[in-house]
Formats: sequence, C-alpha cells, structure tokens
Amino acid sequence: MGRIGGNVADIHAASQQLDSAGGAATAAGTDAAKVSAELATEADGVTTTLKTHFTTMASSLRAQITSAKNRLQVADWDGASRASADAAEADLNAAVGQILDEALGAADGLKADVTKQVTNFDDAIRTQFNKVMGDINDRYNTLATGATTFASALEQTDQTIRYS
Repeated sequence: MGRIGGNVADIHAASQQLDSAGGAATAAGTDAAKVSAELATEADGVTTTLKTHFTTMASSLRAQITSAKNRLQVADWDGASRASADAAEADLNAAVGQILDEALGAADGLKADVTKQVTNFDDAIRTQFNKVMGDINDRYNTLATGATTFASALEQTDQTIRYS
C-alpha cells in the first residue's frame, strides 16, 4: 500500500505561493493595460513634437524667402523680372504652406494609426489577455484552496491518530 506523507507547514506555504502566483497573473493584466495607456500618451507627445518641428521649419523657410525678396526689393529694378521675382516669392510661400499642410496631415495620420493600434492592443488586453490571466488566477486559487484543504485534512488526521 502506498504511503502519504508531507509536512503540513510546507503544504500551507505552497498554498500561499499558489495564491500569490494567481495574484501575479491578475497584476500582469493590469500592468499591460497601463502600458497601452502610456503608449497613447506618447503618441500624442510625438505628434506634437513633429507638428512643432514642421511648423518651425516652415516659419524659417518663409523668413528666408521674405528676406531674399526684401534684398531684391531694395535693388533698383522694375519690369517683368521684378514681377517674376514677386511671383516666385508667392509661389515659394504657397509651396511651403502646402508642404506644411501635408506634413501636419501626415503627423495627424500617424497619430491616428498609432492610436488605432494602441486601441486594438488595449481592447485585446482588456478582453482576451485579462480573461486568460483571470482564468489562471482562478486556477491557482483553486489549487491553493485544495492544498489548504489537504493540509487541514492531514492536521485532523494527525490529531485523530495522536488521541487514538
């Protein structure tokens, strides 16, 4: 016949470790949700940085265009060449404006794409990952309860044997 043995204190310790492992699984789901929230915040920061950089570059280009035009304006010249220079300045400013609008739109598009991916990631965490981690927690809790019940049964058996 087989023999059952064990140290009740060790079984209680194992029960507590199982319970802690289940809690760690639940905490992992919570931590993952925090990461997705931080990703969304970082996407906002990156977008703001890009848009600020693009706007600053466009302002600098416009200032250079204006400066070049002003240098030409002080020259004593007139006619078709001057009109062409004025038109070129207007065209350059329009091109800078168009490129800036496209760059700002691209930054907003990037933010929208990243936000969509973060949202999908967050949804997956909040539904699938948390469900799996919750199931793992429940199973560890069941194991912990079983180990505690087993330890209690051993203690009762020891008490019965001592007083018999």
